[in-house]
Amino acid sequence: FLESIEEKNGEAIYEYGKILYKDDKDEAIKYLKMAIKHDCIKAMHKYGRILFDDELKEESIEYIKKAADKGNSKALYLYYTLLEKGEVKHNDKNEAIKHLEKAANKGYTKAIYEFVYKLSKIEERIKKIIKIKEWQR
Repeated sequence: FLESIEEKNGEAIYEYGKILYKDDKDEAIKYLKMAIKHDCIKAMHKYGRILFDDELKEESIEYIKKAADKGNSKALYLYYTLLEKGEVKHNDKNEAIKHLEKAANKGYTKAIYEFVYKLSKIEERIKKIIKIKEWQR
C-alpha cells in the first residue's frame, strides 16, 4: 500500500484509509481526502457517508453527488434515497428515479429491487386507470 500511496494511486490511498477507519477515524479521513484529490470515486462516496453520519449533511451530499455523477452505483442509490427523503435542497422526483435507474443498470442489488418495486407500483396505477376508463364507457 505504502508504495502505491507514494505513487499517488487514488485507489490504494482509499483502501489504506478504509483500513485505518476502524482504528483511527481522523487519520483515515486524511487518506480519504488525499484519495479524493486523485479523483477516487469510492473515496468520495465513503467520505460523503462519513460526513452524513456525522450530521454534516450539506457537505456530505456534495461528495455523494460527485461520486454519483461519476457513476458509483452505491452513491447513485444513496443520492436517490436522499432525493426521495427530501434531504437535497433541489429535490426533483424525476432526478431521483433517474439515479435509481442508473444504479439498477449498474447491477446494484438494492437499486434493482427498488426499481422493480417502483415499476410494479406504476403498473398497478396504470391498470387502475384503464379499469376506471373502461367503467366510464
